[in-house]
Amino acid sequence: FISWIFDKKIDAIVILVIIFLNALFGFFQSWKAERTLEALKKMVSDEVVVLRNGKERKILAEDLVLGDIVILSAGDKVPADIRILKASSLSVDESSLTGESVLVEKNEKTKQSLDEGEYPQNMIFMGTVIVRGECRGVVVQTGKDTLLGSIAEQIRKIKPQKSFFEKSIENLVIKLGIGTFIIATLIFLVGFFVNGLEFFQIFMFSIAVLVAGVPVGLPAALTAVLAISANKMAKRNAIVRGLSAVESLGVVDVICTDKTGTLTKNELSVKRIYTGDELFYVDDKGDLFNENQMEVALKFHRNLNNLILGSLFLSDANITSEGEIGDPLELAFERAAKNFGISKSKVLEKNLILDKIPFDNKYKYKAVLVDDESSRSYKLFVSGAFEVVLERSSFIVSKKGEKKKISDLDREELLTLGSSFSSEAFKVVGFAYKELSQDDNGIDHSDLNDLVFLGLVALEDPPREEVYDSIAKCKLAGIRIVMMTGDHKETALAIAKRVGLISSKKEVALTEKELSNLSDAELLKQLKKVNVFARITPKTKFRIVSLLQKNGNRVAMTGDGVNDALALKQADVGVAMGKRGTAVAKEASKIVLMDDNFTSIVEAVLEGRNAFYNIQKTTFYLVITNLAEMVTLFFAMLFGGRLPFSTIQILWLNLITDGIPVMTLSLEKKQQKELISKKPKDYSENILNKEIFPLAFFSVFIMVFFTLLLFKLYLPQGIDKARTMAFSFMAISQFFNLINMRSLTQSVFKIGFFSNKVLSFALFFSFALQILIIHVSFFQNIFGFVSLNIKEWVLV
Repeated sequence: FISWIFDKKIDAIVILVIIFLNALFGFFQSWKAERTLEALKKMVSDEVVVLRNGKERKILAEDLVLGDIVILSAGDKVPADIRILKASSLSVDESSLTGESVLVEKNEKTKQSLDEGEYPQNMIFMGTVIVRGECRGVVVQTGKDTLLGSIAEQIRKIKPQKSFFEKSIENLVIKLGIGTFIIATLIFLVGFFVNGLEFFQIFMFSIAVLVAGVPVGLPAALTAVLAISANKMAKRNAIVRGLSAVESLGVVDVICTDKTGTLTKNELSVKRIYTGDELFYVDDKGDLFNENQMEVALKFHRNLNNLILGSLFLSDANITSEGEIGDPLELAFERAAKNFGISKSKVLEKNLILDKIPFDNKYKYKAVLVDDESSRSYKLFVSGAFEVVLERSSFIVSKKGEKKKISDLDREELLTLGSSFSSEAFKVVGFAYKELSQDDNGIDHSDLNDLVFLGLVALEDPPREEVYDSIAKCKLAGIRIVMMTGDHKETALAIAKRVGLISSKKEVALTEKELSNLSDAELLKQLKKVNVFARITPKTKFRIVSLLQKNGNRVAMTGDGVNDALALKQADVGVAMGKRGTAVAKEASKIVLMDDNFTSIVEAVLEGRNAFYNIQKTTFYLVITNLAEMVTLFFAMLFGGRLPFSTIQILWLNLITDGIPVMTLSLEKKQQKELISKKPKDYSENILNKEIFPLAFFSVFIMVFFTLLLFKLYLPQGIDKARTMAFSFMAISQFFNLINMRSLTQSVFKIGFFSNKVLSFALFFSFALQILIIHVSFFQNIFGFVSLNIKEWVLV
């Protein structure tokens, strides 16, 4: 406003543009947060079939009311929370709520009590999908009152926290604003009342000092730093959804990570098979060997053959020439069978699947009824958690091939073997079968008893090769890794040891059940020493993240399901999985990993640190240069009354030193050793820390002393000559200051004088502009400069 009044319209317009851009950026951040709720809405179906006035009709899902009778079938998305009135072979995918990629059987029956994390069997919930069968039900909750809606409401209540960067910049801006205002005021008072300068001249000069004192290039420069770092992260498969996430990553000191697909490859493969009479091994090529390392022909091992056939009957996965579709576990069994010479399509040609019981996390097993046309018999095959399948088995096949009663000793040996496989990081699945009479036309849970135990299968999901080095990097960088997985305790510990997350045999893993009995204070005590958590629910993930933050940690958290959204939103940096993550998880996160790889998180954290150091260097540079200008003007006014720069010269100085050159600091390459060796920044630490004070004092002293010296030496030759010399020195010394700021710990000769080519070009371009305005008469008239000879340039 003041600039406009005094006919400095360009200055006024530039300031307005900066204000507008900052407002636009703030609006964008708020809009992005609301998209989380929009993603939840997209999970709801648009139209639904209802029974009204005795007739079926289609209506919009948003028009559903309590008491509506809804008719759903396979492929439909559930539009509200619905109590089932009647169901036929109903299976529902609840993975969007539970995170478990398994089908859940539903019917109109229910039970009085439910286990932790279990949903009623006679209820289906908004956002889930009908995979098999059909049902008719009554609407009991709609909109925000549904289970999915309650998640949306909880997300809405979580206020986005100010990042470390935002807090530091706010603190810096307040200090710079106060300091600049004080110096500008002193300059005005001394100039007007002591040195007797006319009001308009000293007033406009003081305004120019205010403009010069506040580093107007800082917002644009910092945005450039963050944007360039975000682009680098994208090339490493970490997509940044908000620029503030870049610098937030730079101060992360705890990474809470999942196991499957993040630390491991999520590529299950069969490695060992125990059939009750013999142990078999599968090599990396998929060939089958016995304990004597002799290759095995499947047809000579009846028990093994039955187990492999059972795994195919139980599999809903499919391997085609176009690719693999289905659950990774079932795909592993199909790949193994294919390597053993068994074709699923040919097997299904000779056997008719009559009925299925889909996998339910409650029962931990699945079953299938097969009509074997060749033997004219019915066979029931069962697979699932080995201890559950073993519990339902009464018989086992002896080494002689005879069916015999399972003894207590047999059970103990099998349980010990299964636990042993788990402790070696294998996922263990049990198989059993049972022959039924031809009078049986279907199966239910009551048929799954007195089974014949076929054996155990150990599957490996190997750790990613690069994870071990990445975790080692984190330890060097002072970043703690916490594994939170839904897997078995022994499997989680085994993987943690293999990737170097834990080393001591004394280290333990805690389960959901164990944590539920702890108070927040007790859990916080455990969090300081335990790094592995198994069988964890999303609710506890949220609790762990919150407690770590209360303890002063800055947390990055990985997740993929709707149920992870709260913890992702709460974390300082939510990291969603790009491959297996739901839309809601991605919208609640600041980072999306396109390869679901832990190493990408670590590289993103290091890039975030690099961005923070580039921000710090950029800020140091701008503060030092602007401080040097203000101190020079203050002492000139205090001791002589003659101004070494005119108002327009100050504005030009800011343009060529705070503009293009400073942007190039954001392109400075990562110094890997420097980034890893330093510990994460503390929340209480300011961007301008005590480390910079010696350098700042030395740099400001040189700029001020020699600028005033040259001004005084050449003042007898005229004010224009003196200002040209003073201005030239101030500009070029700031260019050298920019070079110094490329690294705060290493010499420019060590990192390479021309290694940042863009910065070198920017310096050359700025220096060329400096030559131009001093030696071209048109610009000399505008800026009040005079030409310099070679000796004077050398002196400068």
